[in-house]
Amino acid sequence: MNNLAIARMTFIEMLNEEFLSNTGYGAYAYLSTCDGVNLFERFIEQSEPADVFIKAFFKRYYG
Repeated sequence: MNNLAIARMTFIEMLNEEFLSNTGYGAYAYLSTCDGVNLFERFIEQSEPADVFIKAFFKRYYG
C-alpha cells in the first residue's frame, strides 16, 4: 500500500471518529463515500493538520 492510500485511510478513520464521538453515528451515516474522498482531496491541498481540518469541517457541517 502506498503512502497516499495509508493517509486516506487514516483520514477517513479520523473523520469517522469525529462524527461518532459527537453524534453517536459514523461519518458515513451523514456523508457518501464520494463526499469522504472529496473531503480528503480538499485536505491534501491545504496545510492544516488532519485533526484541525476535520474538527473545522464537522463544525461547519453539523453546526
